[in-house]
Amino acid sequence: MASRKTEGTVSKTAASTTKKAAAKTAEKKDVKTEVKSSVYVEYGSGQIDVKNILQDVIAANSAEGGEAPKSVEIYIKPEEKAAYYVINGKSEGKKIDLYF
Repeated sequence: MASRKTEGTVSKTAASTTKKAAAKTAEKKDVKTEVKSSVYVEYGSGQIDVKNILQDVIAANSAEGGEAPKSVEIYIKPEEKAAYYVINGKSEGKKIDLYF
């Protein structure tokens, strides 16, 4: 009977170890690699970084006393040298000027 208890304990320990190893392997597969990127809008002889437009939109929203952005939609109109934005699906039709 002693050997059955030992055998059961070993089996439970082995199963636990196997589950932990499988979980670690799954965690490694779920690790997302971050891609570095840059997006530019070119118009005429000028160029502007989209990250700068996003920063300008957030600054304009803050200056207007808007709520903290959870989502930002930006519509770039190079021919008007303007970007229109919507913050959190509410602030429609706001405009910032672009300088190329």
